[in-house]
Amino acid sequence: MRSFDNLVENGGQILTYKVNDVEYAVDIKMVTDIIELPEITVVPLMPEYIKGVINLRGKVVPVIDMRERFSLDKINYDKKTCVIIITIQEISVGLIVDRVVDAENITTADIEESLRKNSYVSHIINLNGKMKLLVDYDKIIA
Repeated sequence: MRSFDNLVENGGQILTYKVNDVEYAVDIKMVTDIIELPEITVVPLMPEYIKGVINLRGKVVPVIDMRERFSLDKINYDKKTCVIIITIQEISVGLIVDRVVDAENITTADIEESLRKNSYVSHIINLNGKMKLLVDYDKIIA
């Protein structure tokens, strides 16, 4: 069972981050690193949202700009911009986000299905009156 599915079915811990002032969530079990924005090597003929690759401890890791993946306006990166390294289907992928917010525990009662099944957002987490969007990361890399 994917950790994502396990999170939805049983609750667990999430890492929240912001992109364009909206909070998104990832199952913390998928996260391997959070790093400052490193030098990125551009790979020709890739979709625009794939910024290139980085060298993470000798491993080549593709990097996706989440703003561009969500078709949002580009902004200049700043000191809070970082890369969350996650593992999806045994592949490490870097996600450029505006900033990391927090690690939080959630229960199944906090999770509701998204209204649009074809979007990147699979579920909505309502935690203490704040909405966080749970992304299906398999769709992000598809």
